[in-house]
Amino acid sequence: MKKLAIILALLMVLTLCLSACTGANSSGDPTPLDGVEDSYGNFESSDSAPLDGVEDSYDDFKPVTTNPNTPPPEETVYDKTSDGEFEYCYDAQKGGYVLKCLDNEKPYRAVIALKDNINGIPVVAIGAKAFWYCGTLKSITIPESVTSIGACAFWGCTSLTSITIPDSVTSIGYSAFYECKSLVSVTIGNSVTAIEEYTFCDCESLENIIIPDSVAYIGERAFYECYNLTSAKIGNGVTSIDYQAFYKCENLTSLTIGNSVTSIGEGAFRYCESLESITIPNSVTSIGNLAFADCESLESITIPNSVTDIGIQAFMCCESLASVTIGNGVTSIGEGAFNACESLARVTMGNSVTSIGESAFSGCSSLTSITIPNSVITIYAAAFISCEKLTNIIYDGTVEQWNTVSLGKYWKGYSLGIEVKCSNGVVKTDSY
Repeated sequence: MKKLAIILALLMVLTLCLSACTGANSSGDPTPLDGVEDSYGNFESSDSAPLDGVEDSYDDFKPVTTNPNTPPPEETVYDKTSDGEFEYCYDAQKGGYVLKCLDNEKPYRAVIALKDNINGIPVVAIGAKAFWYCGTLKSITIPESVTSIGACAFWGCTSLTSITIPDSVTSIGYSAFYECKSLVSVTIGNSVTAIEEYTFCDCESLENIIIPDSVAYIGERAFYECYNLTSAKIGNGVTSIDYQAFYKCENLTSLTIGNSVTSIGEGAFRYCESLESITIPNSVTSIGNLAFADCESLESITIPNSVTDIGIQAFMCCESLASVTIGNGVTSIGEGAFNACESLARVTMGNSVTSIGESAFSGCSSLTSITIPNSVITIYAAAFISCEKLTNIIYDGTVEQWNTVSLGKYWKGYSLGIEVKCSNGVVKTDSY
């Protein structure tokens, strides 16, 4: 009887276990584990939504969502057309492709229209040296998608005759159009912020240039030796004209300087031999060394009250310069500032000049009279040397004031017996 009781107990336990297993799924179907395929090949998660990047059926795949306009880093696209063979490199910081011409020696078509996008992604820049020495290139159309032109981008494109830089471009790299010797016409868009150094250097066929108000400065030798440049209009946004910016623009006859320029750099307009007149705006505070030296056709100059300093040899060898008016803001006339201005006959000095530099007016062989303001405390050596016709020196102060002026050796040249006429008498200058 005891064995029979044990067997019955075991049977009851087994029955209860079977009942618990069948009650776990009322539908009678097995429950698949999350993330495992069921027998029908359908993938189900706990919320019945497919996981990103995993198949939810045999024929349907849903990848992780990405921006279709963002290529992988360092992605490069090569594009070979009848215009040439180009390389487009994606630049994440610029937000688009940068263009480069792959074989500049190859004889591409003379006229090229650049693409504005690659597979929907904009072409935003022309890279450094992109068309370096493309000697057959005559004309190129830059799309509005481009915002920058790299350094030396068109250096040595000796057949390029014209270029239009669209309003979308904000920066042009240094030497971008260096030695484009056939370039006659340039249009600069209204968003460019600077003309960097050497940008149009040695563009000897360029005839005129208009620099928009968006440009803040003109860099070193930007238009150096543009021999055929006849007209230059500098916009009202420009604040500085740097070293030799328009050096040896021999045919420049018309020059307009915007009203925001504060400094005219060293040699900025030297050897502009055809320039007859110039208006310096009231914004200018300094005129650099040699700024207008050897402008042999310049006939007159008025230096506004805003200028405080006239640099060394600033107007040296301006052979046709006959009249100079120096504003009331100028405190110093630099060494040799008007040296060898052979036609200079009339000089009006402002009442703030304190020093007249060494050889400032030396060789002004047409100068017969000069009025020196009583603000002057120093006249340096040879200031008026070789002014053979200078016989009338007027000092706008008293004899006592004149006697306090520091006079350098040979300040008036080698002439003896010249009198300085003061407000209350005359001083003889018998000694050197």
